Amino acid sequence: MNKLAIVVTTCDAFSDLWVNNITLFDKYWANHPPIYLVSDKPNDLSKKLDVHFIYSNQDYAYRLRDTLKQIDAEYIFLTLDDYLLSDYVDVNRLIFLVNYMEDNKISYMRFFKRTLTKGWADKREHIHLLPLTKKTYEVNLYPSIWKKDDLMKMFVNDESPWKFEVRLTRRARENNLYCTWVNNKKVLPFVDTIRKGKYLRKAYRFLKKNNLFISERKVRTIRETLSLNVRTQLGRHLPKKIKNYLKSKSHKEFYSDYYATDD
Repeated sequence: MNKLAIVVTTCDAFSDLWVNNITLFDKYWANHPPIYLVSDKPNDLSKKLDVHFIYSNQDYAYRLRDTLKQIDAEYIFLTLDDYLLSDYVDVNRLIFLVNYMEDNKISYMRFFKRTLTKGWADKREHIHLLPLTKKTYEVNLYPSIWKKDDLMKMFVNDESPWKFEVRLTRRARENNLYCTWVNNKKVLPFVDTIRKGKYLRKAYRFLKKNNLFISERKVRTIRETLSLNVRTQLGRHLPKKIKNYLKSKSHKEFYSDYYATDD
């Protein structure tokens, strides 16, 4: 673990998640690497947490970039404030994966139980390949391990997390990065907590069951949950032509439209 540092990106508006996030790291990841909590404003709550607290009034991308410059570790476990560990981390497997990344010159390894990509980097070790085709979000901000030097190549301009994320796959391809994913279920279980500022219903139940802090945030309604599930399934399965047609008829901003730009 001495090759690894944990970076949790956040902002002051989500400070109600910090205690739960760090508490669950301490509970489920024995002797975890140092945690760097990266925010946009000073907050006295950070003094109560055993973390390196770094803040800057820059946008997401440059806050993260400048934080990485202060870290000596070769590899970064990068995550967001609302991805909460939900069970024990398989530390031995995690150590193996970091060493595997180093031995095989892997730049990025995402932890997620489901993806649309196919192919193996190493079938025996259950390490899947990310082909870095024209699909957006193959490389994304779900919990992942990055080789720090390669993550530094992803910064072009200062950007919001949404614009930064949608451009990651293209930039990884342009830099010829070797990118992979593994099923997080038995290695690094986590629960996604927030969507559009509200608690996801499953996450809210998780917080209550584990006697964790619950702020005054609203909980997504059943209707909102069903709507989100339908949109998610349509996004996964609709042909690209139909999705582009539906987008053209909408007046909403889609961050996927920023995929090919660096503005």
